[in-house]
Amino acid sequence: MNRILGFSTANSFSVIFRLFVSLILNKLLSIYLGPSGYAYFSQFTNAFNIGAVFSGGMYAQPASKILSDPDKQQSLEEHHSSIIRFWLIRSVLVTILMIALLLILQQILRLDFINLDLLECFFLFLALVMASFNVLSLGIYSGVERFSTHIITNVTFSVIQLITIWFFIRTLGLNGAIIGFLLAIFFLFFVNIFLQWRSIKGAFKFFAEQTLVAKQMSKLSLLAIISLTSVPLTYFIIRLIAIDQLGVESAGYWQAVWKLSDNYLLIFTSAFSMMLLPFLNKLEDFKEKLFFLRKIIFISLSLLIPFLIIIYIWSEIIILLLFSSEFLHVINFLAFQFIGDFFKVVNIAIGILFLSNSWIKEFIIIELLSFAGFVIFSAFFIITFGEFGIGIAYVINSMLIMGILFKIIHSKYYIRHIF
Repeated sequence: MNRILGFSTANSFSVIFRLFVSLILNKLLSIYLGPSGYAYFSQFTNAFNIGAVFSGGMYAQPASKILSDPDKQQSLEEHHSSIIRFWLIRSVLVTILMIALLLILQQILRLDFINLDLLECFFLFLALVMASFNVLSLGIYSGVERFSTHIITNVTFSVIQLITIWFFIRTLGLNGAIIGFLLAIFFLFFVNIFLQWRSIKGAFKFFAEQTLVAKQMSKLSLLAIISLTSVPLTYFIIRLIAIDQLGVESAGYWQAVWKLSDNYLLIFTSAFSMMLLPFLNKLEDFKEKLFFLRKIIFISLSLLIPFLIIIYIWSEIIILLLFSSEFLHVINFLAFQFIGDFFKVVNIAIGILFLSNSWIKEFIIIELLSFAGFVIFSAFFIITFGEFGIGIAYVINSMLIMGILFKIIHSKYYIRHIF
């Protein structure tokens, strides 16, 4: 527990620094792009991130689980190389197929707003492969317990992304923001190559060799795909509904709310994704896992609640710092987001417990229910409550998911009054 608290503290400081960088970045985006441009930029980055997941970023969680397994510690380097080899083959093939499909749809549906030439397709291919490796690397660092490397690479990426977007957005506007976003991905890719060079050479040494790692990665891939794509896909669909029903500005307001939420939740979710799974994997008894997880959840919530109260009290100043006066309207939605985030932190922590116990089917069902519930509730409540409908849907959906998670734990082990 002392070790996880120590790294959590270090991670919290890095998150605070990244929040400061994000504050500046959001300010740049809001000033140069406005609510409408901000919404379009977010649509692009979400669509790209979903593509990066399918391109190979989906293997980060499986990699973390496999490498943190106590049985793998004697052959960690071999498993590390095998994971990179597994990723490389599938990433290249899947990315080529995705771009080919995009070009076919471009011709069939006459999507003139895409209009990619061969050079742009090549750079898109490189960007997707590199982004997927960056995501995979975070899972690897977590699995081999290189937590310091995990923290430093995240901080480095935030700084480089700020610099590149700032450099290009001033003259190229929305296109400049997109160019800066992609250049930061290229830079981080080469940093990760350097940090894992020994394992990468091992991956090429026995390139055609198949190991048990490939079977384990394939088994966990569906879980990872759903887990990593559900949130950006949910936001993507809800933004489309909001644009259609409420207008582009309303979609931009909610994007600002989600961006703010993602930033402060990084303090908790990044620590969970980086350290919680490796530590839970070391505990064999299920009751020990539950008691350990209960401590983590209680500590997290005891920090989250006063943090949210402070943000709410100073919300006007924070919005002006993070965005601009055009975004002050989002203050009206913060209460709904904060309540939903309270339950979300609990849900994320319990979801990692499911992953640790290899409850794959249950994990997938929960992710699908969360995705479908948020979208359906949002579509329904937007009609009834307008802009507030998205916040109401988020609270109701988060509470229902938490109730289902507790019910699954209780039904499997008949343990009462643990949480």
